[in-house]
Amino acid sequence: MVDDNRLSLPVRIRNFLCFLWLILAVFSEGYTAVAIALDRFVPHWYRILGWLLLILPCALAFGLILFYASLRRVAFYLCVTSLSLYGVVIFLDLGQGHSERGDWVFVGVWLAFCAIGIFAARVLMERPAPS
Repeated sequence: MVDDNRLSLPVRIRNFLCFLWLILAVFSEGYTAVAIALDRFVPHWYRILGWLLLILPCALAFGLILFYASLRRVAFYLCVTSLSLYGVVIFLDLGQGHSERGDWVFVGVWLAFCAIGIFAARVLMERPAPS
């Protein structure tokens, strides 16, 4: 166990950036869920799915709290599950209409965003535990 005060500055910055990236993911997932739920031009079942998707940012936020509480394995799996399901939702959203090349670029960027979030969760899971 390592005291947080004795961690080097680059490790602290890395941990801070990982937390910041996952917080950004919480806001992105929440915005997407609300946008889907309030969209009037999609089928009714898709709007209901949007309201149910609010579970994903809540799970990710709860995972961040568990990282802070040193329950890292559970936190990691919550974050990975949330980000993976968010990637599936992005593909489902792409299938709602005619997709063009720009849509595939958009999906690729968001999948990279999710992959970086999963990597950030992995880094936070392996960080030294405070004493």
